[in-house]
Amino acid sequence: MSTFKTEQREHAENLAFDKAELYNEHLQEIEEQQKIDECEGTLIAYMGLDEVKKLSKDNLNMIVGAMQEYAENRVNE
Repeated sequence: MSTFKTEQREHAENLAFDKAELYNEHLQEIEEQQKIDECEGTLIAYMGLDEVKKLSKDNLNMIVGAMQEYAENRVNE
């Protein structure tokens, strides 16, 4: 095989690998957002929408993070 064709094939393989990595990262981001949405839904169910709206974004993120950590610890027990 010529050097040019080999380089083309290697380039195509690298592009395919990069595309697969980006896709996997995208799927992980979607999964993470779904977990956050689920936690926020649970908070709304317990506290009510008005109370959740009163939380600052930082406090909401902290609470959601704590909920996720708690859930992960429960699963790993």
